[in-house]
Amino acid sequence: MPISHIGLNVRDMDEATSFYSAALKPLGYKMRMEFVDGEVRGFGASACGPDFWLAGPNAPGADGSETRHQRGGVEGKTEVTEEARRKLSGPVHVAFAAKDRGKVRSFYEEAL
Repeated sequence: MPISHIGLNVRDMDEATSFYSAALKPLGYKMRMEFVDGEVRGFGASACGPDFWLAGPNAPGADGSETRHQRGGVEGKTEVTEEARRKLSGPVHVAFAAKDRGKVRSFYEEAL
């Protein structure tokens, strides 16, 4: 069964959006959806809907709760330490389909 979608938590939504917009462009991806005041953005290669998502530090938790993942369980906390920000994201492997090696190389170059 194919993967439905992938979501990444990011520290800086604008920086991540800029990076992934450029890196994914050779694969036909672009930002297709945005909600929660821009704290959740979805990218896709077709009009069928996004399959790659970014969630910023003020996005609701992926479990469907309204707890914001930047707070680390402390209700009302507005300042986040650098160590806490690093915990928002972690190692992940994401593979995107490409039509040919040229598209893979273009993706690689843009990502660098």
